[in-house]
Amino acid sequence: MFLAEENDFFLLRPGGDLEFMTGPQGFCVKDFLILSGNLLDDLLRQTGLDCKNYLPHVNVKKFDILLQSFKSFS
Repeated sequence: MFLAEENDFFLLRPGGDLEFMTGPQGFCVKDFLILSGNLLDDLLRQTGLDCKNYLPHVNVKKFDILLQSFKSFS
């Protein structure tokens, strides 16, 4: 179990078992991006995300810009 703090991101994998809580203050925003494809495993391995369940202290503004750019391709 993890405690989700401000600017922490959690990676939820298909079939995974991950539980997280938010603190007593503020709120939690859930944004998601579903990725799939033949190159996904290689991408996760090369970025080091294949063995991580969360990313602490993410720059939320940059991540939001990235999400918006992915949405423009759909």
